Amino acid sequence: MVAADGSGADHDVIVIGGGLAGLAAARVAHEAGKRVAVFEASDQVGGRARTDVVDGFLIDRGFQVLLTSYPQARRQLDYDALELSEFEPGATVWNGDRMTTMADPLRRKLRLPESVMSPIGTLGDKLKVLGWRRRVTRGRNPYAAMFQVPETSALEALRDREGFTREMIDGFLRPFYSGILLENELASSSRMLDFTFRMFATGAAALPARGMGQLAYQMLAYLPPASVRLNSPVVSIDGATVTLADGTSHIGHSVVVAVDGWSAHELLGESVVPDVGAAATACLWFAAPHSPAPGKMLVLNGAGPGDGPVNNVAVVSDVAPGYAPTNSSLVAVSLIGIPGGSDSDIENAVRKQLSRWFGAGGVGMWRLLSLQRITHALPDQSPPWLTQPSWPVELAPGRYICGDYRDTASIDGALRSGAAAGARAAAYVSGA
Repeated sequence: MVAADGSGADHDVIVIGGGLAGLAAARVAHEAGKRVAVFEASDQVGGRARTDVVDGFLIDRGFQVLLTSYPQARRQLDYDALELSEFEPGATVWNGDRMTTMADPLRRKLRLPESVMSPIGTLGDKLKVLGWRRRVTRGRNPYAAMFQVPETSALEALRDREGFTREMIDGFLRPFYSGILLENELASSSRMLDFTFRMFATGAAALPARGMGQLAYQMLAYLPPASVRLNSPVVSIDGATVTLADGTSHIGHSVVVAVDGWSAHELLGESVVPDVGAAATACLWFAAPHSPAPGKMLVLNGAGPGDGPVNNVAVVSDVAPGYAPTNSSLVAVSLIGIPGGSDSDIENAVRKQLSRWFGAGGVGMWRLLSLQRITHALPDQSPPWLTQPSWPVELAPGRYICGDYRDTASIDGALRSGAAAGARAAAYVSGA
């Protein structure tokens, strides 16, 4: 039994989950002088921000980027040590017949004529992008700014609030934001739409030199050795007692539940964490002898789902060369949802589609390294999603909860929620 002063506890703060939210919570508690233990179910830290090595290629868990304007990421991560490399702002778009470019005219002025002459949308659409950008970048706090306009779906915001044409939405904005929100209907919250647009407008999409998993390992370095225990799934929480799958129990003066929303639902029950819907994705990683799309831009499917299953393609090694061995390229191909059929069925459909984009001869030389089916890539973000500037992190005195499903569904949301929970847990231990 834990006394009010914490005597009888094995640890001041127990954190369940070694993803970005859990590591953020543990770091804040540790830096407040508390004895911290992190229990992670898998064999690596990072949660969904992980990187594997396959034949010398760095394979992230799904195509991911770090948006450099994320406020909490800037506060909690050392960007210089991550050796970030940035995508070019804008995108290359397949319109069903050819590739066209939509560059950022404010940051790439030399590409302004190319973007203006692009057949995607009208000149009025392109001017409306500038107006939208001006509105969403007002104010210093991007989280506060989200709540200055009513919440709708992302599609309603683009179509009705901003007034974009159907051609602009379907030819550019839908595939671009489908790749972020991981759903084609743009039914997610307009607040996530505005938040991410602000992040793109004020910063860059970047990759760490050694993969997205480097974020977690950088945060891990701030914690004491042996404070994080891998392959240690938690099966129950009873007050201050945390029980692992191996039958051992650990007592914490304070406990932070930092697993993803689906795991939290299973661990704590419907009454504490209602079922969290999920957005799914499939990602195929190919080794290629050379880059199919030089230029460091994301390539989008602006022709719609009828063109094939691929939503976007990124030659990640063009941006961060360390993702691929010398004289090779690494191509990440993202699908919205997970198609039915076997791996071979999915691969064949992808190759058929991309042969039209890049040429059958080139795509025929690609070698599949990994086909990932990620059923829980993001929590469902349909309205009402973000109903308040921050969700409460306290379940009960001494019991806290965090994760991207309780904030913006992003790297920044995980870090922000985790830091808030860690601070509350540390304060509870201190008697504040």
